[in-house]
Amino acid sequence: MCARFVRIFSRFAVGDRVVWLTTRSPRWQQEMAASHQNLLVVDIETVPDRKHHEGDGFPKPPFHQVVAIGFLSAQISRDGDAERFTLRELRCGGESRSSEAELVASFFGYIERLKPRIVTFNGRAFDFPVLKYRAMLHGVSAPAFHRSEGRF
Repeated sequence: MCARFVRIFSRFAVGDRVVWLTTRSPRWQQEMAASHQNLLVVDIETVPDRKHHEGDGFPKPPFHQVVAIGFLSAQISRDGDAERFTLRELRCGGESRSSEAELVASFFGYIERLKPRIVTFNGRAFDFPVLKYRAMLHGVSAPAFHRSEGRF
């Protein structure tokens, strides 16, 4: 999974690890974007949770166990209508022996500290529902995520 991140984003690693993106968007999107100084691109990998799901079909989000959380973290700076992204880190969260509870708790703690603009691959329909259900299962609090006013 992490190799996929490197492949997707390596073509943007130009010069001193800086990416330029020019955007023109409605004013509300510009105001929302201007409030963020950090960018977090997230993708999770899961397996069916065999303790709670039986069957061969693709389980609904509550019945997936998180086995990896990959992310790209970048600092956002602005120059007029252009945004500049400076890569901070590109990796999988946790350690090789991290439990699901530790992965989920670390992820939501990271969001709490960073308060980033979040970019996902199918995050609204899958990644964040899975992460929220698994956080509830493990008793993990995610106040910054829930104060996001529906942006995720």
